[in-house]
Amino acid sequence: MESRRSRPKTKVSTWRDWMKRELLQDKTSNEVFLFHGTRQNVVDAILSCGLDERVCSMGGLFGAGIYLAENSSKSDEYCVPDARGICSMFLVRAVLGMPYEAEHPMPNTRLPPASADSRPHDSVIGVTRSTHPSAFLHKYREFIVYDRRQTYPEFLIEFRRV
Repeated sequence: MESRRSRPKTKVSTWRDWMKRELLQDKTSNEVFLFHGTRQNVVDAILSCGLDERVCSMGGLFGAGIYLAENSSKSDEYCVPDARGICSMFLVRAVLGMPYEAEHPMPNTRLPPASADSRPHDSVIGVTRSTHPSAFLHKYREFIVYDRRQTYPEFLIEFRRV
């Protein structure tokens, strides 16, 4: 009989009480809600086709994946306002499955690393020094998935910076 891996439950600061009442969350797949900031010129493509790891840069800290954050202030760093000053960010339903906790950069990556039992992880969480003293990230955790089918842009948030 194959041993069963425990089902992780990643806690994220994005979670709000209204989500429990209004959104159906799949806890068995470690589904969470995270932010994704973007440039205005790709909002329509994301709305019609979703997020797509195939157009992601290998030059990211964790390679070519879809980067998400639990803090809107982190995702805001990637928002570029349009000519009217409007910025766009998505609240994304993301399935993390069995995440790998990365303390160091993983450039040129297209998949999460394998676990000790040689099964691949399903996502990567770039951890911070607050929980992992040897981690290179200081302030914000980063969440990376490498398969667009693990994400669904649930809400588009449009805003102006003040």
